[in-house]
Amino acid sequence: NININIHLGAEVFFNFNLLDIIDNPLTTFGNGKYMLIEFQTFMMPKGYEKHLYDLKISGVTPIIAHPERYRPIQNNIEIIEKLINSGCLIQIDAGSILGHFGKKCKTLAEIMLKKNMVHIIGSDSHGIGKRNFCLKDSVKQAQKIIDYDITPLILDNPRNLIDGKAIEIPEIIKFKKTGFLSRLIGKSTD
Repeated sequence: NININIHLGAEVFFNFNLLDIIDNPLTTFGNGKYMLIEFQTFMMPKGYEKHLYDLKISGVTPIIAHPERYRPIQNNIEIIEKLINSGCLIQIDAGSILGHFGKKCKTLAEIMLKKNMVHIIGSDSHGIGKRNFCLKDSVKQAQKIIDYDITPLILDNPRNLIDGKAIEIPEIIKFKKTGFLSRLIGKSTD
């Protein structure tokens, strides 16, 4: 016998009417305290920051789903820092850590892990045929990348989210700018 609790929830596609759906229990987690939000991969809509802020002010913490797969963030990781500083949480995909979505996603996921920019590692599993569950393998790979305990990212934070409890946010490890050219093109290095 295995004791399993099933919790309903959804990944909500970003739109400008998020406040209109926060009372729907399928759109939030943790008794309405968290919402998992997905963006288009190729753009972040103008004004998205204000709408995420409005959600936060209304008592719902936005969790940004797999930002390592979004081109604007691949081109400017500092967007992640701004999202975290504005109160958003970040969830990366297990498959990104393993390279299932390409080299850019893998590299960005690794950087985000090293810089304490990840709060949850999610499976983003879509079934046994497509995007199969690979969390176990991604945890092994992540432990090779980071030197801190990964338990909060895969157990503690998801449990707190479901229970509607606060998630502890570690301090982001800042990027060091390497020179004029790096600042000009928005790239940062360790």
